[in-house]
Amino acid sequence: MNVILTDTKNQIYKNEFNFVSKKNKNCSVKKYVLNGGQANGMDVIEVNNGNLSFVILPTRGMGIWRAKYNAIDLKWDSPVCGPVHPCFVNLDTENGLGWLAGFDELIVRCGLQNNGAPGEDVVRHNDGKTHQKLLPLHGRIANIPAHFVSIEIDESDETKITVTGEVDEAMLFMPHFRLKTTIETTAGSNSLKITDEVINCGTAEEEMELLYHCNFGPPILEKGAKVVAPIIEVAPRDKIAEPGAEEFYLCEGAENGFEEKVYFYNLAARENGETITMLKNKNSDKAVALRFNKNEMPCFTLWKNTAAVEDGYVVGLEPGTDYPNNRAVERAAGRLVKIPGKSSYKITLEMQAFDDAALIAEVEKEISEIQEDVTPEVRLKTMSE
Repeated sequence: MNVILTDTKNQIYKNEFNFVSKKNKNCSVKKYVLNGGQANGMDVIEVNNGNLSFVILPTRGMGIWRAKYNAIDLKWDSPVCGPVHPCFVNLDTENGLGWLAGFDELIVRCGLQNNGAPGEDVVRHNDGKTHQKLLPLHGRIANIPAHFVSIEIDESDETKITVTGEVDEAMLFMPHFRLKTTIETTAGSNSLKITDEVINCGTAEEEMELLYHCNFGPPILEKGAKVVAPIIEVAPRDKIAEPGAEEFYLCEGAENGFEEKVYFYNLAARENGETITMLKNKNSDKAVALRFNKNEMPCFTLWKNTAAVEDGYVVGLEPGTDYPNNRAVERAAGRLVKIPGKSSYKITLEMQAFDDAALIAEVEKEISEIQEDVTPEVRLKTMSE
């Protein structure tokens, strides 16, 4: 069964959709529209595989708003009362920090023309002209509604649910990117898998940046929670993150006035590029893991914002094509992806949730095997020092 929910080209739009599997009673998909407040007009898709449920926001670039695995809530409490419709987000306000007015998702994409800190950079028009422009924090893709959305359910046994979406980031004379995403899960599993293809619809080669801001709060995040990863090298982003850098992997409890700390990782990986990172709670009986390929996303960033709960107590695990610096910095470092005209770049990211200590121990063992004989280098100063 394949149902098109949105297709602007063919003027197709469904306000509601409801599916409950006859073969797997706990599996369901539901689509509806929110009304009221800053969520007014938001399309929402709820997917439940029986153990893992999650909420997709087609109106916000096909991001994942919330998830729940058995009794574990996978989310964080942002000061933003979301989800927020993009019409209420002005990316260029607050010196390019306007993106934060809509930020409260579990998984949000940052890109596609830029991610990271706002700042000036040279923008090239496709007619050859260039000019200086303030690039907004984390780019525009998360605040662009999908123009195509469909749901596919495996008719043979109804165990696989796939949601497909397409989002265009385009402007006349500027790059024209299309994000084509599939988000899939299977009945009774502990995971969701995101497969993204960024298509350069234009004829000229274009620079592209994409980072997955994966954000977790309690109950996995708590004082004593740890980030586990196979590390080649890790360093603080700036001087703010230098104090306590020797325990970069350890999470603090909520602290009034805490200033965010960011650490840049170079991860070890298997020969085929596969790698894993994990956030586990203090007792190692609750965890979430991210699986991705270093050949597709060579950079990993840890964002620790263990401020007061009211101020957004959260830790972000962020695989990406580059680090979230200003685009000019990443260009100078040679980390920007360049997509030729009429070509594309593919990325796969899988999120797994765990509520079993034995399974969490297995993931830790897997990470240790990837680490093998590599001795991690932990820098106490920024990379530039």
